[in-house]
Amino acid sequence: MLGVNDGMSDLGISPVSTSKTGTTGGLGVLGWIPWVLGVLLLILTIAVTRLLLTRRAIAADRARSEAMLTGGERPSLQRAPTPVVASAAPAPATPMTTAPIAATPQPPAPPAPPTAEVQARATGNARQALEAMRPEFLRRCWTPAVAISPEPARLPLIFQMSFSPEGKLVVLGISDDPKISRVDVSTCLLSIPLPLKIPAPGRSLQLEVPFTLP
Repeated sequence: MLGVNDGMSDLGISPVSTSKTGTTGGLGVLGWIPWVLGVLLLILTIAVTRLLLTRRAIAADRARSEAMLTGGERPSLQRAPTPVVASAAPAPATPMTTAPIAATPQPPAPPAPPTAEVQARATGNARQALEAMRPEFLRRCWTPAVAISPEPARLPLIFQMSFSPEGKLVVLGISDDPKISRVDVSTCLLSIPLPLKIPAPGRSLQLEVPFTLP
């Protein structure tokens, strides 16, 4: 009886190996590589899709938030109703009190001009005071001026004086006749301190007192 292998050899058919290590009995190492690569590609596709969807959702939320801040979409706020409290009775009106308006103070009235009697009495007192000063006037002013220039030998003057209400001399001026004038004497008289004082007239006075030298 011929063996199976011998018959197949005669027919030109190679025997098929049934070894466990051959490539025809399983996938082998190279057969698993496409499966692994396909699984990895699937996982990568899922991850990229989820990342894109997440970014899109974040962008949409950001746009909605900006629209709400700029007035595009404002959340509706419901205002709580104001409770109404019934008043038992209206409060009595408080009477207004007004302070009296102070009257505006009026400026003081100007003092009345001195009477003729006061003026005459003050003029007489001033003339007496000038007469008391005559020796001083002659010694300091008249005598030295006449020694230099004897003419005019007579000098009429008018003392213009202002006195305070207490009778103190506050302003002094001297005028003379332009036709009979001695500037040297008038200037000298004004340089002499005159402690003139008259009885207090009670008001300011302006006097013009004639006085003649020598």
